[in-house]
Amino acid sequence: MTFLWNIISNDAVYVEMPRTLLGWLGWLALIAGMIIWAAKGWKALRAMKRRDWLWFTVLLVLTPFTALLLGFRLPSGQGLPPPGLPVVPQGPAMMLLLAVPWMIAGGVLGSIPATFLALISGTLLALFDTHSAYTPVIYALLGLLFSAMMQQRYRTRFYRLLRQPMVAMLLLPVGFAILFITAAATSGGDDLMARLDYGMTHVGINTLALAGMVLVGGIFGQIFRTAFPKVWGDDAPLIPSPTETSLENRLLVSIAPVIILLVLALLIGTWVMAGNASRKMLEDRLSSTANVAAESMPFFLEAGQNLILQLSDDATLASSSPDEIYTSLSIKLRSVPYFRQLYYLNQYGNPVSGYPEKNFEELTPSLEERTGIDLALKKVLVQTYTVPPQAGEGNQAAQISFIAAVQDDAGNIQGVLLGRSDLGANPFTQPVIQAIRTIQSLGGQGLIVDENGKILFHTQPDLVMTQYEGDLPETAAFYDGTAADGTREMVYAQPVVGRSWTIILTVPARMIQKQSYDIAVPLSGLILLLSLLTVIILRVGLRPVTASMRSLAVEAARIADGQLDHPLPVQGADEVGQLRQAFEQMRVRLKDRLEEINLLLEVSQGVASSLDLETSVQPILKAALNNGASVARMVLPPEPSAEFQSDMPDRVGAGAASEMYAGLDEPLLEISRQHSHIILTNLRRGR
Repeated sequence: MTFLWNIISNDAVYVEMPRTLLGWLGWLALIAGMIIWAAKGWKALRAMKRRDWLWFTVLLVLTPFTALLLGFRLPSGQGLPPPGLPVVPQGPAMMLLLAVPWMIAGGVLGSIPATFLALISGTLLALFDTHSAYTPVIYALLGLLFSAMMQQRYRTRFYRLLRQPMVAMLLLPVGFAILFITAAATSGGDDLMARLDYGMTHVGINTLALAGMVLVGGIFGQIFRTAFPKVWGDDAPLIPSPTETSLENRLLVSIAPVIILLVLALLIGTWVMAGNASRKMLEDRLSSTANVAAESMPFFLEAGQNLILQLSDDATLASSSPDEIYTSLSIKLRSVPYFRQLYYLNQYGNPVSGYPEKNFEELTPSLEERTGIDLALKKVLVQTYTVPPQAGEGNQAAQISFIAAVQDDAGNIQGVLLGRSDLGANPFTQPVIQAIRTIQSLGGQGLIVDENGKILFHTQPDLVMTQYEGDLPETAAFYDGTAADGTREMVYAQPVVGRSWTIILTVPARMIQKQSYDIAVPLSGLILLLSLLTVIILRVGLRPVTASMRSLAVEAARIADGQLDHPLPVQGADEVGQLRQAFEQMRVRLKDRLEEINLLLEVSQGVASSLDLETSVQPILKAALNNGASVARMVLPPEPSAEFQSDMPDRVGAGAASEMYAGLDEPLLEISRQHSHIILTNLRRGR
């Protein structure tokens, strides 16, 4: 990490637009979403006062300075270059004050000013650092998200915390990571897997840079909110949050974190296991191919050394004429189809003759071969060297030069025999070459590298005898590498036993990603489908509970309004059913109590309204009929003396059957003198 006074440099200032139709569609979709979301703040923009416009002007002037000055350059880590652009990847610039203006604007001025300032900051960062057309849009969306959290007026604790800048800024890196992956997936070349791989290798360090910037912005915003509380946020009254307006929403929101964490854990686990399985499958295939090649190479080299020693054990070579040597070597080469060139030099190292070329210089001997000839004359019996392919033949592999000293029976050096074999055409190496070429079916490449790092064989012939730039491990290894086009590739290196050569097989990482995609997508779809079904089942299961709560609320409102004649159906024996039953009992008892009070009031008013006995007693008798009786009668006992007799009636009845039971007045009156109350269960047996 290096300190930056500024990100203004002499390099070209530009913004790279999307290169594909999908990239344009994704970019325009983000812009459209930003405009639609920001349009909701138009009313607040029109209501801005002179003081607000002054704040906006100050923040607008500060935006270029905060976006371009004072920051750090973070390392790129394992980040890949953009797909199709073989450039050295550069770490992001973390400009410390970049987020300060638009975060303060989000709390003081509203969504549109904050979005506009964030758009300017993102544009400056894109021009001088990221060079991506997505950067301004991403930062504008982050400014819009922050302002929405600052301006919301929900009253519950969670939403009150979201109005604190130091709390709200914690959600911005999450939103940035999602937008960054979306931008990476829709930009770049036609290979989706390569774009996703690029995004995944850069999202971590870029999110860290964004987190550092919004942390500084959150600190400044919190200080500003504390210093100027009257200008921070909206002053509209608090309103109920979505969880307060519906019991169903509250229950779903309460279990939503558990469901989301469970789904994320399952999805992440599915992709990780699919990736590991795909990586293991590819490693096993590359390992088997490389082992076949590595185990076959020692036989090729040993066979070449043994053959050149056998051919050099010919005492007639030193005494034969050039033509005789030409004929002898041609017979030897044809009898054993291993070498493609043989040449004999005398004991002084001077060329004598060879087959098929008689002129030694036509072989274009390498410096290593000339050195090997001198060593052979000094009694180094056998040597092996690698030389470039024969010019003009278009071979895909280097040549292997075997040099052996020719001795007489006394062990004196009589000359040097040089034999060349084509690594790509030799019968001993055909299984190796064919095994390596099978990697091309996976979109990969195979090569053989010698101890000096030179490529002896490559599935791309133009790279033969070039220097290999990758690592050459001492033991078999499977690791990540970077291809020439900047994409990630998987490399398997297998050293050759008994020789400092290495078999290297490379396959684009998108093959693992494709296999992982094929495995994980169906499982992820199933997980998401089950999650959706779970939410639907929960909503359907909660619907009867919430419906009962709503019906009870309606019933309570009716009771409050005095409407007690509406019965409440009672269903089920669970807690909701018990609650409904309690409501119904409360309604019935309250109704009975009110009816009793009304009846008492009516009786009292009736008795007090007249001095006539018959008239005043009628309300009492009618009240008795309201309890379910068919007849109610009142009988007064006769006066004991005639002087107290009056015209008042001594018998008063009410009810349709009053006269039918009038004959029982005397007997019942007589019995009542002896008993406080009488119960007749059968009127026919009353006598």
